[in-house]
Formats: sequence, C-alpha cells, structure tokens
Amino acid sequence: MGPAEWDQIYDLFHAAREKSGGERVLLLDEACGENTLLRKAVEELLKEDETASGFLSSPLFARKGEPLANRIVPGQRIEQYVTVASLGRGGMGEVWWARDMELERPVALKFLRSETTSESEAEQITREARAASALNHPTIVTIHEVVRSEGTVAIVMELVEGDSLGQFRGRPIPVPDVLAIAVQIGEALAAAHAGGIIHGDIKPENILLRQDHYVKVLDFGLARKITADTAARPDSPGLGTLRYLAPEQARGESLTPASDIFSFGLVLYELATGRHAFPGESPLDTARAILTKEPLPARSANPSVPARLDSLIGAMLAKDPAARPGAKDVVGVLNALQARGKIPLPSAWKWLIAASLLLLGCFVAWRWKQAVDARNAPSFRQITTLVPENRATAAAISPDGTQAAFANVDGIFLRRLDSGSTRRLRSPRDFAIDRLAWFADGKDLVAGGFSTATQVPSIWMISGNGASPRLLRTEARDASPSPDGKHIVFLSKDRSEIWVMGVDGERSQKVLTSIGKDTFELVFWSPDGHRLGFQWYRHATADTGNYETIALSTSKVIASGSDLMMSSACALPDGRLVFLKWDASLIASHELWEVKTDLRTGALLGTPRRIATVAGEGRSLLDLTITADGKRAMVLTRSDENTIFVGDFDQPPPRITNIRRLTLDERTNYPHAWTADSRAVIFESNRSGNFDLFKQDIGSRTPETIVATPLTEILPQLAPGGRSVLYAARPPEAEQPWYYKPGTYKLMRVPVEGGDSEEVPIGGKLDEFRCALGVRKRCVLRTTVGTKYFIFYDLDPIRGKGRELARTRWSWGVLGDWDVSPDGRYVAIPNHDSRGALIRVISLEQKPNEPQERDVVLDSLANLRGLVWAADGHGWFVSVDTSIGNRLLYVYLDGRFQPLGEIQGWAVPSPDGHRVAFLDRIVATNAWLIERH
Repeated sequence: MGPAEWDQIYDLFHAAREKSGGERVLLLDEACGENTLLRKAVEELLKEDETASGFLSSPLFARKGEPLANRIVPGQRIEQYVTVASLGRGGMGEVWWARDMELERPVALKFLRSETTSESEAEQITREARAASALNHPTIVTIHEVVRSEGTVAIVMELVEGDSLGQFRGRPIPVPDVLAIAVQIGEALAAAHAGGIIHGDIKPENILLRQDHYVKVLDFGLARKITADTAARPDSPGLGTLRYLAPEQARGESLTPASDIFSFGLVLYELATGRHAFPGESPLDTARAILTKEPLPARSANPSVPARLDSLIGAMLAKDPAARPGAKDVVGVLNALQARGKIPLPSAWKWLIAASLLLLGCFVAWRWKQAVDARNAPSFRQITTLVPENRATAAAISPDGTQAAFANVDGIFLRRLDSGSTRRLRSPRDFAIDRLAWFADGKDLVAGGFSTATQVPSIWMISGNGASPRLLRTEARDASPSPDGKHIVFLSKDRSEIWVMGVDGERSQKVLTSIGKDTFELVFWSPDGHRLGFQWYRHATADTGNYETIALSTSKVIASGSDLMMSSACALPDGRLVFLKWDASLIASHELWEVKTDLRTGALLGTPRRIATVAGEGRSLLDLTITADGKRAMVLTRSDENTIFVGDFDQPPPRITNIRRLTLDERTNYPHAWTADSRAVIFESNRSGNFDLFKQDIGSRTPETIVATPLTEILPQLAPGGRSVLYAARPPEAEQPWYYKPGTYKLMRVPVEGGDSEEVPIGGKLDEFRCALGVRKRCVLRTTVGTKYFIFYDLDPIRGKGRELARTRWSWGVLGDWDVSPDGRYVAIPNHDSRGALIRVISLEQKPNEPQERDVVLDSLANLRGLVWAADGHGWFVSVDTSIGNRLLYVYLDGRFQPLGEIQGWAVPSPDGHRVAFLDRIVATNAWLIERH
C-alpha cells in the first residue's frame, strides 16, 4: 500500500475521531462513498482506538470488575429484567448482565444507545433479532426477545459464561480440541444457513468456549439475509471484521453462506497453527492479502495438522465462493476426522509385554497390508456439481474411459474427463432421462426415460455427432447395447419381461417372462454377448437377491445364485461382475462390490469382495457404468434431506403455487395433519433425538411441541372436533418409522395445545388408523387378518374401537398409504404394482345400488406409493415412484390425473382446502468417477 493511501486513511481516521454518532456516520458516508475497504480500514482504526470493543464484538460472558460508568445503573428495571453488572461498552451501546425476575434466570441485555442509533436502525436491528430468534440451536446464543424502555432498545439474550477463542491467539491448540470446537461452529453455521441467515462477522471474538467445552456463536442477532443492496451499507454486519473478511466482503459484493465458510476457515487455520492465514502488520494489510495472496498450507506452520484437515481448510479459503464446501459438508469431514482419532490404543501393562512382543510382528504385517490397501484403494472424483433443482438423473462413462455422458432437466451433455470441456447432445423434448448406456465403439448412446406429461417410458438412440435423437421403442425401459453393438436388451414397461431388439428398434424378441407378479430389477450383457444376467424381485416375499443368467440361444437359465443383492451391475471381459450392493435395511446402495464368475455360464465363483464405500451420512450410490478394462467406473451419488414445505392449492387445473419451506432444520420431518383453523401443520420430527410431535404455524419459523417423551411418537391425526391429536407410540428403537411394525404401538391421545397423553382403548395393539379431514367426521381403525383381509372399525377418540364398518381383501401396502374421505364415507387404498395402477374405493356407509367396492384405473401409470384425499373429496393427492424419484399427481375420482411436480413425498391438504403441506426430499445427485489403482 502506497503512502498516499495511508495518508488518506489516517486523515479520515483523525477527522472521524472528533465526531460521534450520526455526525461520524455522515462523515464516513461522504468520504468513503462506495469504497468499502477504505471504510473498513478507518472503522478498524477507530475500533482499536476505543477503550472497549465495539458493540458487534461485545462479549456475553461474565467477567469480574467494576461496572463502567454509564447511564444504565445496577438494579435498574427494564420490564421484567433487572440489571446486575456491566459486561462491556462500545460505540453503539452497552452489554449488561441482568436478571429475569419472572423466569428467575440470568440473561444478557444489549442496549442500543439512543444518541447513536436512529429509529430506523433500531427497527432494523429489532427485525434482525426477531429473525435470528428462530435459530434454535445448542451452539448458537439464544435471543429471547427485544424490549423497549424510554426510547432505549435492548436485545435480551442468553448469558454465557466463558472466554472467546481470541484467548488462543498466538498459539496452536491440540488437533482434537480444534476438531471439537470446529464441529460445533460448523453445526451452528449449517443450522443458520438452512434458515436463510448469514452471519457475516465470524471471528474468534464472536465464538465463546464455555468451561464445559461447549461452543456458543454470538451475534446471530445482528446477522441478516444479506443482499447486494445491504452489503455496502455502513451499518451492515455483513461488512464483518477486516482481518476475517471473505474476499467478496472486502470487495463490497453481496454475501452468501460461502462468505461465512471463508471466515470460519480463517478461524480454523488460526486455532490449528496459532497464526493468521494472511498475516499483516495492520488489519488493512491482512485484508489486502486476503484479496491478492494464497495462504501457506496449515501443515507448514504446524506439521501435526492432519492432511485431510489441511485440505479442508484450504478448500474453505478458496477465493471463489463457489469452490468452498458448504457448512454441512465441513461438519461431515470434521466428524470423520474426529471418528478417526477416537480409536482406542492398548494399555502398556507390564504383564502384557511378552504378549505384545509376540503380537508386534503380526501388527507390523497388518499395518503393511493396511498401507498397501490404502495405496490401492479406489479414489472418488466428482464430475458434475449440479444443484438439487437441476440434479443429474443419469450418467455413464465411455468404454475407453475418456468421456462421461450425463443428463439433467436441460438434456444430455458430454464431458471430456481430461479437460472438463462439455458440449450438449441433441435429446428428446419433454423427456426425463433415467438411464444412459454407451455402445462399445464409444460413438453413440442409448437413453431411457419417460414422458414428463404421460409418464410412459421409452428408449431413444442418441447420436454423439449431433444427429437428431431417434425413438426406438415405447413402453420399455433400462436399455443396454450388446458388446458387438448389434442388439439392445431392455425391460418391458412393468418390468415383467426381458426383450432383445436390433439397434434400429426392429426384430424384437421376448427372452423371458416373469412368474405371477414377480419383476426383473436389472438386466445386463455377458462379455461375449451370448448370455444375459438378471435379478428377480419376488413380489410375494418382497425379496430381492435371486441372480440368474440365461443363454440367448436356448432361453434357458444356466446359472443362478441367491443372496446377491444388487441395484446395478456390469460384467467385465475377465469374468468379474462389478455391482452396487443393495442394502435392504437402508433401502439404498452404499458400496461397490465385485465377484468372480464363470466366463462360460456366469455362475458365481468365490466370495464377493467390497471395493469401495461412499462417504457421508445419507448418501447413496446409483447407476453404475464401467470401462472395458475395469479401471474406471462412474456412479451417481445421491443425498436426501426430508423437509416440509407449504404451498397454496389452486384449481382448475390443480396446481401448487407460492411454495415456501416450513421446517428450517436439517432433521427428518414428516407432515401428517393440520390444525382445525388451517393455520398450523402437525408433524413428527426427530429433532430431539427420537421422534416426537410438533405443530408449526405457517407464518412462524419455530415449531411448538405437542408431545415429547422418551417414547417414539409418530403418525399424528387431528381427531374429530379439532381439539386433540391421535398418534401411535412405542418405546424407541434404532429403526426408522418406515419400519413401522403393526402390533408394537399403542394408540394415544393428546390435546392439540399439548399436555398429558392418554391411551385410547382399542382392545389390543395398534395396526393403523386414519382420521377424516373434516373436523366433525370420523376416525377409522384398521386391523389386518393375516394376508386374507383388512377390517375397518369406527374409532372414537375417547371410547376407542367401535363397530365394524367394512372389510376388504388384503393387499401388500406401505405405511400410511390409505386414507378416509373427508365426509368419512369411503376408504381409498392404492395398489403397489409395477404392471399398472389402480385405487380401490371401499364404502363405509353403503348407499342403495352402490357397490361395496370399486376400482379406479390410472391409465399409463404404475408403482403408486400412497394417497391422501383432497379436502373437497373430489380427488386424491397421489405419490408415484419413478426411476428418478417420486412424483406427485392430483388424481380425479374417474382416474384422470394432473402432474403437480417432482415432489419427493406426499401432500396433506388443509381443512379449508386452500393450502397443502408436503414432504419434499431435497435430493442432490451428481456424477462421480471411481478410479482403481
């Protein structure tokens, strides 16, 4: 920095030093204009000149000492709060230790000085505090409320006793302590970012460490939803602190959650090394370095820093915000590092010395093998970086391993793996692509998918040289070209048949037909093209795992194997079968495996061996393809987050508009009902550890507890009258609600406003129940008699099980897939068949000349997941499983339907019919390359 710039800064500093309040702000406004860096440099010098830290940095922890002289005095009452001692003072106000006389608890009060804070500024900070109060998280300092007294605004906050991370400045702390602190900071930022809040001023002084080692992040009450307009405001917390600015902050650009990640990276670097990542003699020098220089690796300053932590910090300090990991990803890496460091070491007792010496040789050999395995372990490399709204729906690596084809809502793209250059291929319009497969010569591809309008699946030829796509066959799926490029194998629309056709779509031949309702889950070519491998799904037993091969020349099964559960598979020329192993307990694939097979028959030889496992909670693997030499594979990785949204429901035509997110945490939430006034959604959530029941007003950011006990409480339904909620309860287990076990739950009742729960007598354990949407209508209890039939009973919320209403034949189902009509007169049950879709309607109050049951057929659909009756009784919200996720439809009583979008769950209408709450899994899917060494 040149002398002229320094002169400008110090001249302005001395001029501003003589001003206060609004006069100082006006001076800085006029002198700095849009020069954000100049303003921050002057503000930093002014802050250092103060005898106490500025308001944004005021600590919330208790210190001993004499209170500062000011116009707030000990013993002063502001509403129910009485001041005890001053904790600090800055240019904008004071922080006081106070006592809440009503709740008898200590709090911190942040007072805004009326002489230095305008009314508009006070209103702004009040709004920000109100928004931040929704951030109910254990590592975020809680904001209780905002109070006013004689023109003074005070923010009432949690009082935290501890010291800031600034106490560690100048010395590194042990890596385990770094990780323990960093995980908690990351969780706080993840929760805030999920709620749309950006902190904008992450620094050691805004992070407290309590005596019990819990971390508290301060000043989320002054954080805000930053925009380009607010980022350059002189009073914006988004300006941050000069030594901890993200590059975009220093340039005065709009902030994103990535700005907090950069500042977090600076804090993490300093904790691990004892020094700033961009050292400078002044705050301004540090800011310049942040803009123009790259930091030295943390390991160069502290060799004890693990390589993975060093790499994480480097990624967090990337100049490009888009290149930085999200807070949730940061926490995932930190947790993995913590887990790695918790391996217990053997104790060195004297009587074990001899045994230890004997074991030493084995240990060395084991470590040598571990090191070899680590060097040979496959590496993962992300190929696409698509957001959930435009996620990858299919991907395939070329046979020679040089290119990757992938699809999203915009079409099909081809990317060079060496350079990353990408070009678009011509693809069908209004077509959702769920599968891509290369021909052996690497020139063209086969694409499978379905019409976004009719849901009908089809197969297309995709040219690699720019020719138009060509339709090969409709009502077909999961196509793959043969090794010689002359044929294509595919499954029928309902997965009941395996077919082979020519590459022109002609000369189709059926190879195999399933038995009964069984289906084929996957099919693939043998390396010589003479056989097909496939896997059954046994519908009667819900069992996947019967692997077989069939000779095309005779259509006879020549090899089989059980308990080989696969979701995707490829056969290699050397006889290896590489596959994604299906985990039925998690309903997903997380691991890549291989097994040797007989090249002549495909029979399994030896024991399957795991190759790689996907890292990260909630992530899974899909859609495996592999190169001809087996050295490179490509998969889709998927992550899900269950979130509740609310939207307005309009018709005709049926549509959901004005969609907004309701639950703002990262836990699992399932909506089931509304309050009678259609103002709040009733749902279950594991935010407290096990599943409890909550309600949340559609205008609120924070839910209210209905019932929270050590039991698992799920499936809430609003009882007739609207004053109580019925739900299922049992002692908690490790299993999730989709493993609902009929006969293990009790039926309970609790006031909708919360309170004591009571058991509802039903003469035994609970199967399933539903309550009609109309608040004065009935609830219905369902019991199951083996695999013969369902019986439906009247259910009184107090007296319990009543008279039998109807019975119908048993059918395989999914938890909560059926519903009662709003008038309480009908029950509707969907089928779950890949061959077709129908809804069975059973009358509970049969009218003259009305059938006891009728079937509503949904043409061109299959794989129904569940349904909920619309508020007016004129149709259903129906969830449909597709190859790329769930879709939500509005189905009329005559079977016509209207798509409502790619909503990954179910919808629950409000009693007045004007809104719907719906579960939507925020699904992120990207293509990853797996390289074997």
